[in-house]
Amino acid sequence: MNYTRVDLIKSYLDAQRYSNADKVLADDTQAFTVALQRGFNIYLTDLKDIDATNPQWPLAFVFHQGIKVIQTQDDGVLEAGLLYLKLEQGGEAGKQILNQYVLVGEARQQVMTHAMKLLTDVVDAVWPDSPLSVTSDNLLQNGFDDSNRPDPMDFW
Repeated sequence: MNYTRVDLIKSYLDAQRYSNADKVLADDTQAFTVALQRGFNIYLTDLKDIDATNPQWPLAFVFHQGIKVIQTQDDGVLEAGLLYLKLEQGGEAGKQILNQYVLVGEARQQVMTHAMKLLTDVVDAVWPDSPLSVTSDNLLQNGFDDSNRPDPMDFW
């Protein structure tokens, strides 16, 4: 498999999202992120605890703001079918609320897209010489076998 810097950022977010999940899932997402960081030679944790006197502070600050934006957009709805059905059955008010909910969902997706682009731009600026992609073989060299990863949906 081929992984990009976007995959690295997503794995970083997943490692945070699943840090308190079942141990199998939490350990996998953490180990996957570590292996990707090693493969890319990009250590996102290097952007933590940077003070304003450091020249990379603005990039670190913006990076963490982007992370917060994405984490805030996670609505926790795994499958909205039942919600949609119940709102549709709620008469005109329910339909109006559903329409607004759908619009908010579309806006949320736009925000997520822009935030991911922001995070990618920061990573590109901080680590311009790092690889643009890594493979499963690179991960295996870093001690992680990605051939049989757990599916997060199995833990709900």
